[in-house]
Amino acid sequence: MAAGLGWIDFSKEHRDRVFSVIDMLGEPGTVDELGIGVVRDALADWLFPGVSTIQTRPKYFLLLPQLIQDYVTAYKNKQDVPALSIWLREKEHALMHELAENYNYEVNNGVIGVSVAANDGELARRASSIYWNGIRIHNIIDTHYSLNDYLHYNTLAGMIRNNATGTETDDPDMFSELDGFGLNLHKFPETDEPLKLDLSRDEASYLRDQFRADEAGRKRPENILRHLMIYEEDASFARESPNFEVFGNLLLEGGRLSDASSHLLQIALDFAFLIHAAHIRFNVLLHRQAGVEGFDDRWMEWLSSFNTQKSVLQRFDINYLLQKIAPRTKKFTQNFLRKFYEELMQPVINEAKIDELVRNQEINNKNEKSKLASRSGEYYDWVGIREIPYRFYQVRTIMNDLYSAFNA
Repeated sequence: MAAGLGWIDFSKEHRDRVFSVIDMLGEPGTVDELGIGVVRDALADWLFPGVSTIQTRPKYFLLLPQLIQDYVTAYKNKQDVPALSIWLREKEHALMHELAENYNYEVNNGVIGVSVAANDGELARRASSIYWNGIRIHNIIDTHYSLNDYLHYNTLAGMIRNNATGTETDDPDMFSELDGFGLNLHKFPETDEPLKLDLSRDEASYLRDQFRADEAGRKRPENILRHLMIYEEDASFARESPNFEVFGNLLLEGGRLSDASSHLLQIALDFAFLIHAAHIRFNVLLHRQAGVEGFDDRWMEWLSSFNTQKSVLQRFDINYLLQKIAPRTKKFTQNFLRKFYEELMQPVINEAKIDELVRNQEINNKNEKSKLASRSGEYYDWVGIREIPYRFYQVRTIMNDLYSAFNA
């Protein structure tokens, strides 16, 4: 009998959350067995606001607001008007097919839904839901609404005009963004070229400005994405680095970061390194339990690296991390992180103690789905989070696309 995943579909917002989980489960080495994902994601939000792991190309930050702008242009002051939600769904579907066709239905070009388009299907997770948070954070559309609420309240369909406010509604505050729909999008020169995901110089310049600015106050001032938009020398580190660790260390060595940004970046690097030890010990325990040896070598390799930098890891600001950056972390996970770090920093690491901490954390986090508690299953490969890139690979794509536009 085939197993399946189901849920009660109460709303589009709930559905998008489920799709986000499914998207992450589809990536190897991302399942959060130890419950530290909330800390990882909080750090990523501070470092690279508006970026998510399932974004593909930065052009989508512009294409989707342009569809809404087309709606306003086409139907403002008209009588027969479709709801914005219906319009956007239809136009996104057409956009998916247009882009897929222009790339000859080839994958790896960043077209969202290229395989769906090839089979003439309907996207379950549209680009608008993937990019909405970034569009809002970077003030391309000035709104505090979720996508679902924005589409509901910002629509030309069914509005009753009056002389006083221009609209009638039970809650007039809901229409505070109606004039212009909060759109801050520039009008870019039109072209006869087939639509692709490469940025023009004008589009790249606009996006760079939006990534730099924070007129809406939705970004942390120490965010690294803004820094990359200002310093070309450091932007090159993002384009050329193979992973977040290399990128982060190059940035710190470059000496152009503010003190606050350096502090944030150092915390992220230290956390990624230290928590990797917990995931190694989890795999050691899990594979030993299944009668498979071999992960002890990974532990010895990590331990050797740790011993060379143990003294400088005294700098790890775990209080700032848990109190300022990720205060919503569950209490039992906060306790685990504090105790695990404390044990690592002892003169001699007691493997039995850290293994007990890891075992208890996995059981508390997974409950009845705990792999360590069930003592069943066969495991031959890595299980759980393999690395913590903090959405660096998506940022690298953004920087590469911007660079290509400016140097075309």
